[in-house]
Amino acid sequence: MSLPTDDAINPADRLAEGAIDVLEKQAFMFGEQSPKEELFTEAETFCHASMEFSGPICGTVGIEAPVEVCAELAANMLGMEMDESLSPEDAGDALQELLNVICGQSLTALYGAEPVFDLSIPRLEEVGYVDWEMEMAATDTIGLLVDEEPVLVYLKLKEGLS
Repeated sequence: MSLPTDDAINPADRLAEGAIDVLEKQAFMFGEQSPKEELFTEAETFCHASMEFSGPICGTVGIEAPVEVCAELAANMLGMEMDESLSPEDAGDALQELLNVICGQSLTALYGAEPVFDLSIPRLEEVGYVDWEMEMAATDTIGLLVDEEPVLVYLKLKEGLS
């Protein structure tokens, strides 16, 4: 099967566009792509969600954000106030749901509606600042500024599989 290709399509740009669009529509949070060297945080704990996809193209998509950003994301998605009782699970669940939609929307934007992809269940882990710095340094990671807070997204394609 031959996938639509357009040399002008940059997968990183499509991922960033998809993430920003989903954040606005589902979480009422506004974002923009930002150079990673301009992203700063004093957070020490982060939520990292990732999921794999397979089909004509295989890979992994992920998102990482400070725990406080994930709590705001959950409150917005659940229609709650930040000071209402939110569990850590709510924040993680919201990030995973957001990632699931970002993945589907980005794959459709990149490859069209025709190819069928199998998506794994999103995985969630809490990571520390060292892990955040490692993700910041990765070449396939994109920086976003979401409501003035840093968020990282990535799309890692597996070479040679199709």
